[in-house]
Amino acid sequence: MGRHAGPPDPAPEPIDASPGGGPARSPRRLIERLALAAGAAGTTGAVMGWAGAGLDACLLGAAGTGAVVLVAAFVAGSLPDPPHNRRDVRPGGES
Repeated sequence: MGRHAGPPDPAPEPIDASPGGGPARSPRRLIERLALAAGAAGTTGAVMGWAGAGLDACLLGAAGTGAVVLVAAFVAGSLPDPPHNRRDVRPGGES
């Protein structure tokens, strides 16, 4: 009866996206995260300065933004990958 007649296809093999020893150990990823945090911090500081905030407030806002972005990037990098094929995942968590 159509696509439901046979057993389900086997799940695809997981793709190792980090052959260099893991996501946190790659120097390139660390540099990318630092660049993202620096860009966010610089933008926040510049916008706060343009809006008329004092220098100390600009520096504090920029430092806070950089820290939040850096922590968020590390947390996002530690999460597992989503399933490769969402149709293989049933509501009960079974595949």
